[in-house]
Amino acid sequence: MAGSVLLVDADAQVRHLVESACSDLSLSVTMAGTFDEASQAIQASPPDVVLLDMGPLGGAGLAMLDQLRSRWPKLCAVLIAERARSDQAIEAIKHGAIDYLLKPLRREDLVNHLKNALRISHDMTVPTVYESSDRDQPVDRIVGQSPAIHEVFKLIGLIAPRDVNLLITGESGTGKELVARAIYQHSRRKDRPFLAVNCAAIPETLLESELFGHEKGAFTGADVRRIGKFEQCNSGTLLLDEIGDLPLSTQAKLLRVLQDGTFQRLGGGETIRCDVRILASTNQPIEEMITERRFRQDLFYRLKVASLHLPPLRDRDVDVVLLAHYFVRRFNPQIGSNV
Repeated sequence: MAGSVLLVDADAQVRHLVESACSDLSLSVTMAGTFDEASQAIQASPPDVVLLDMGPLGGAGLAMLDQLRSRWPKLCAVLIAERARSDQAIEAIKHGAIDYLLKPLRREDLVNHLKNALRISHDMTVPTVYESSDRDQPVDRIVGQSPAIHEVFKLIGLIAPRDVNLLITGESGTGKELVARAIYQHSRRKDRPFLAVNCAAIPETLLESELFGHEKGAFTGADVRRIGKFEQCNSGTLLLDEIGDLPLSTQAKLLRVLQDGTFQRLGGGETIRCDVRILASTNQPIEEMITERRFRQDLFYRLKVASLHLPPLRDRDVDVVLLAHYFVRRFNPQIGSNV
């Protein structure tokens, strides 16, 4: 895993742990002690992830985060806070951090958070382009020249700048996540966070906490307050992948967010407001699920303000050869071949 991390004003113990974790992930690490040093490091070589230790900085850390993000809006920042000051971590999310870690740091947690931050950084900063673009650019491509895929390109151009929720449908492997990222990158929220949640990959018992967060003591093991994806993504774009796997109980809570922009953390009574654009995707027949009462019709209409269906490859004959050439070019350098 290639990438780079900028660590700002951390104590010796944190520095050692971060260096060790980054070494395991083959990530380069740069150290900075002040705002000027951090700015110079970002200007010289923008990092994939910035780790900002709130311990030495205190409240000044949030001010530094604001200053850095005012210059680099897509900065992927993860805050490190004292467990006794978890309120700092929550404030950090409000100031634009994409995640936070609480001390004492655990190596496994740090590695997992770095992997997640790198994926978010990639989704927010690596362009999603059409195959006709410059092949030497470090981009993710939507490959195709068929009439069916050109219709998709047109719809991306029409839907992206309109700040409405979108339902993306299509079989597995048709590129729903790539299209969602293209929508985000051409939208008015392109300088705000983009997060993706796979609703099928998270156990039902944890999904509500993942989306909406939880309060300390909300359930066994909830030893600190946790911020959910809706708060992390406030003013940005949230991709709910495999929305058809969302449990009915969570569907009701999602419907409320779409109706009035409010929700409550699991186990909490505080009403939280958020402004998030929802992109939902599925490979399931949602209309049939509504008939079978496995998916809420009112939620379906809230999600499907706009819709985009991706055609399967069997309906894009001309694109098969283009995809074959694309994958040969992509994987030749990785496996040391020259096909």
